[in-house]
Amino acid sequence: MSFVRKEYDKGVVVIAYTGRDVDRQYLLLRRIHPWRGWGLLKGGCEGNSERFTVKKEVKEEAQLKEYLDYREDCIQRIQNLRVKYKRPRRQKNIIPKSIGQDLQVFVLKVRNESKDRVHVDYEENDDYCWVGLERAKEMLRHKNYKIALEKADEFIREMERNRFLPKL
Repeated sequence: MSFVRKEYDKGVVVIAYTGRDVDRQYLLLRRIHPWRGWGLLKGGCEGNSERFTVKKEVKEEAQLKEYLDYREDCIQRIQNLRVKYKRPRRQKNIIPKSIGQDLQVFVLKVRNESKDRVHVDYEENDDYCWVGLERAKEMLRHKNYKIALEKADEFIREMERNRFLPKL
């Protein structure tokens, strides 16, 4: 008999982007563990703050750390936008500690010239790409990521209209 908690682990999804308006592109990572397909930067909080987890995951999964050490305003939390999902009942060699993850969505503005500085970690991902919104929605494996990306794009457009996003 196995015991599974009835709780969701807390975590973050980071939607990294570069450019403005029609030139905006989003960072996708091709995941290889624990599932295969295109996804977004994400990670569990494991007792840390959401903002700390954003920085940690961006450093670990994409190695874009130069933006996080000096430009705190590049990271924006989207209020009331979360990605919540249940884990599959059976995953090979994984004993679930919770029933799923509840992820707060953040956006991260990246300089255009830094697009080529992404280095994937190769434990969880094996490739990356920068693509426009429509192509990203086609490529993303999970529906909840597609919804989060659409809402993040709306948030970014609104922030640009109101001039609240940092200029890099």
